[in-house]
Amino acid sequence: RLSKISGISRPVRALLSPPLPLQFAVDGKPVDLEEEDGIDVDVDPTASSISFRFSGSNGAILRVAGLGGKGGEETSTLIYVLSKTQTLARIPVFPGEKRRLTITYSPPGPGVKSQRFYINVRRISNTAAIQQVALGNSTEEYELIPGFTPEQSRYSFSVPQDFRSMTLLVKAAGAGGSVSFGDSLFTGSKKSVSLDRWATSDRIVLAPGPNNIKINTVSEDRMERRTYTIRVVRESKHLVMNTAAMMLPKRDKILKGGEDAFAIAGPSFRVTSGELLLQNKSMTVKSSSTNGSRSVQRNFLDFREASVMTASPRASLIAVSDGVSAWDALGVDSGAYSRELMERLCDTYMAAEDEDQSANPSEGSVQNGGSGPSSPRKQRASRTALSLLSRAWKGAKTVGSATATLVRLEDTALSAAVVGDSQFVVIRDDKIIYTSPVQEIAFNTPYQLAAPDGNPSHLEFQSPKDARKITLRDMREGDVVILGTDGFFDNLFPEDIKRITRDVLKKEPIENVPAALTEALLEESFKVSEKITGNSPWAKEASREVKKEAARLRRAGEDVEYELAFGGKPDDITVVVGVVTN
Repeated sequence: RLSKISGISRPVRALLSPPLPLQFAVDGKPVDLEEEDGIDVDVDPTASSISFRFSGSNGAILRVAGLGGKGGEETSTLIYVLSKTQTLARIPVFPGEKRRLTITYSPPGPGVKSQRFYINVRRISNTAAIQQVALGNSTEEYELIPGFTPEQSRYSFSVPQDFRSMTLLVKAAGAGGSVSFGDSLFTGSKKSVSLDRWATSDRIVLAPGPNNIKINTVSEDRMERRTYTIRVVRESKHLVMNTAAMMLPKRDKILKGGEDAFAIAGPSFRVTSGELLLQNKSMTVKSSSTNGSRSVQRNFLDFREASVMTASPRASLIAVSDGVSAWDALGVDSGAYSRELMERLCDTYMAAEDEDQSANPSEGSVQNGGSGPSSPRKQRASRTALSLLSRAWKGAKTVGSATATLVRLEDTALSAAVVGDSQFVVIRDDKIIYTSPVQEIAFNTPYQLAAPDGNPSHLEFQSPKDARKITLRDMREGDVVILGTDGFFDNLFPEDIKRITRDVLKKEPIENVPAALTEALLEESFKVSEKITGNSPWAKEASREVKKEAARLRRAGEDVEYELAFGGKPDDITVVVGVVTN
């Protein structure tokens, strides 16, 4: 005999059997059911769907509500009549979703009470934590960073000074998700890749000292976001320059000392050409060890009347300035302003060093988390070449004008400021790796600084705001910095400078190179300046200007004949050499 329930038959003998408890399993794992608040079932974050298995009394009615789409709507209900272990079709689960299932179990038999159970299905959210970080060197060999844990949001480690670039690899603790490398140190666009495999950054160029690299991670379900800061400290060397400087006035300017000027300064000493000219009025050889420097004024060659030379170890600042000769026509000493500017520059440099010592009595300390008034960043900003030049320019009062080029070396970074046509080059491994630009209004009319007050109002000059700012961040031991006025660079081609530098480096021990190279460069430049034939950088540029002007006049209908320039350019010549050392 059969009875009908919801159109489904069941044996009458089931009515006579005692009801069996409902057995429930999720993906094959048994779950103990409770009638009150229900139970929580966590699903693995990698699962996209789950299946349920039920077993109970034969012929029992089972209603399962909440099996709909995302969110498990209550209106979606399945009804089963148990005849054996039943398996529901797989249902989807979504990252971070909580699905509440309502299960009503009605065993067969008269007077048997239905039971209601609640099951909270939750797919565990993927973590955005980073599990491992690896460092890649220039040869793309990778090594895990030891000691890193997902709980650390900030991690710091050091690399050697010659470790100039790197890549980072990160792997998440959970699958899926994305990672972006968002820091100014990275070249190229930010990356977003799946975290279920290694994510690789673009190549990072490391500056000496600390480099902060931000890594942003997001879990696959977007429920969790994390930011990690990886601090890579590239060990830096405290580089300085062993220096020498030499100045030779033009023949007709010897008595007044010429229009050029130079300055050399270190943490505990300063030397300027103006000071040396005052100390050495005679033509005899004089030397002094004051402040770690020596100065000499002597006859250099039979055809040269006088020169000034100084050699100083452990310098951090070198500079040259060239006074504009047109002031002579106004009755003004055209070299006075350039000499005062160099004096003021040394004053400014020494004052900045004193300020740093007062702000940080213990060397190397970092106050206020690196953001206060005495932070290393602000200290460095106050000592850059442009900052020093600006302060010196504001303090100069002498009437006149001059070009100025200065180079400041701190740790492994070189900062420079250029106003006008005095230049510098950096030579490394027999190659000129950098040449500073020339700033000219027109041919033979360079940019020039003048005192902010006291000069004729109808004349226009430049200020440090017009300076070309230069930064070279990876100076190395053995680099040769050659600084000179236009009287030097107008008479020697780059190939000549490289050749002379190469010869001196081969012949001289490293401690003698600054002085020997300075003499050799100035001697060769002076010889070319005396020539009336041959070629030189000045003759080449002057000939180009003559051709340009002749072409302009011919376009205007004039019949023009012209002669090209030959030989060198007689002028004051100043050379400063700095050999970088640790």
